[in-house]
Amino acid sequence: MIKVSVIVPVYNGEEHLRECLDSIVGQSLKEIEIICVDDGSTDSSFSILKEYQSKDNRVQVLQQKNLYAGVARNLGKKHAKGEYLVFWDCDDFFEADALEKMYIKASGLQADICAVSYTHLTLPTNSL
Repeated sequence: MIKVSVIVPVYNGEEHLRECLDSIVGQSLKEIEIICVDDGSTDSSFSILKEYQSKDNRVQVLQQKNLYAGVARNLGKKHAKGEYLVFWDCDDFFEADALEKMYIKASGLQADICAVSYTHLTLPTNSL
């Protein structure tokens, strides 16, 4: 049973994509599917997605011409089989137990939606 479908729209996200995918693949909640929708990337994003798909059977890669993130999310949603959906961007990364905590809370309350707070990390430009 798939508890959570993680939908990730990707457009030219090669800079942070591996960190994002590592944080999803490494989640403590294992009953997930990871639906990545390449939105017509012109960088190496699609190759990175295919690499992760070849390593983890939970990763599904879809591709469309550049129609923007909303359309990519909707395409991913059409393929989702999870009890819950979560939309993460390709430059997001999360604590290893984020999905598990959200799933336990939402399912325990039989909630239709789960909203969480987050911390935005911005590095000074001179540290890059």
